[in-house]
Amino acid sequence: MRRTGGGGENRHSVGQKTFLEMKDGSSRTDSDHGQPKEYDILDLGDAPNSFTRRADMGDSIVSRERVSALLATLSLTEEHLASAWQLIPDRAIGILVYGSRARDDFIPTSDLDLLTLLTSPAGSRIAKPATMSFYTPAQLASASGTLFSMHLSRDGVIVHDTNETLSEILKSMVAPDPAILLSRVRHYSAILDASEPDLLQYLPGMARIARYLLRTAIYALALKQGSPCFSVRQLADRFSEPDLATVLSSDPAIHGPVSRTQFATLVGRLVQVIGSTEVNPHGSLHAMIVAEWYSDRERATLATLATASPDHDFDYAELPKVLL
Repeated sequence: MRRTGGGGENRHSVGQKTFLEMKDGSSRTDSDHGQPKEYDILDLGDAPNSFTRRADMGDSIVSRERVSALLATLSLTEEHLASAWQLIPDRAIGILVYGSRARDDFIPTSDLDLLTLLTSPAGSRIAKPATMSFYTPAQLASASGTLFSMHLSRDGVIVHDTNETLSEILKSMVAPDPAILLSRVRHYSAILDASEPDLLQYLPGMARIARYLLRTAIYALALKQGSPCFSVRQLADRFSEPDLATVLSSDPAIHGPVSRTQFATLVGRLVQVIGSTEVNPHGSLHAMIVAEWYSDRERATLATLATASPDHDFDYAELPKVLL
């Protein structure tokens, strides 16, 4: 897919697509999206790497005209565009559209997924039907070897890029190993070994984590078969399972109200992909969080998100780093 524009832009290829790198960029808005209240989720911060040592890794003013021109090529509604501009900062290192709107396989209810690269950490923001995740260069670079990084590199559409920083980070990403991904999913599946009190109190959050792990396992399976794909509708066709798009959808209007039956279905389908799930050695979510907070921070943080309120949207950026 080719994006074109006026002066001050250079074409840059990532994966199979050609993007525009922008020489302008936007002022950051720090607004924390609701975190689970009982535990603090640590931020990865800016660990030293090649992307924190670059002298030219500053932000720039976001050109509304140029970004609007590129967003206009993505078949977005006026509502999507208005929501996007509520979230897009005045300055940024880079901005990217990903997900079904970038792949052009969306349905009318599909959200607009945006990612912004900033010089400092910030919380995710939502202005339905658009969502914005914020990453520093170090945070995003740490996602190398994950499905998330492959998703961004293959399907993402860059609409703003200061000094090619975002493009270079995406080019540096290494492909994930499906065997490692499936092993991680199995490890995190211990969160789904629910006690009765957990099911009574945290069923919506646990179903959300189950859906996340199942979606990841399906993506990893497609990668293992040599044909990676991040469209649940295409995967439903590929695996001849028409209800897969409904099961994996993150939209409650599509997957329906959460119930024990729905949770059991998610876990059962996960078992079909990864084999048996792991046992929670601590007996409850809270016990897992406390016992593993220092020994297995990643699983403990994911367990924390399972205890979040039903209206809390799951987002990669709330994890200490991208896990899968």
